[in-house]
Amino acid sequence: MRKVGAEALSFVYRLLLAHFLADFPLQPTELYRLKTESFWGSALHGLVFGLVALFMVAPGGAPLWGMVALLTAFR
Repeated sequence: MRKVGAEALSFVYRLLLAHFLADFPLQPTELYRLKTESFWGSALHGLVFGLVALFMVAPGGAPLWGMVALLTAFR
């Protein structure tokens, strides 16, 4: 089995933290309601996640931004 590098593990931890922040402290009740009832609410939540994730992985540089964009699109 291949060992996971510290950089890759750090990336995963930062994305998990971004997910937690976007789902709980940065998601008021109204946004949660919109997210569950409409596409636009879900898109807004995805945008919040994307911005938080982009901020969290910014120290990793531009190569990781594409991954954040992909994750945001499928969020």
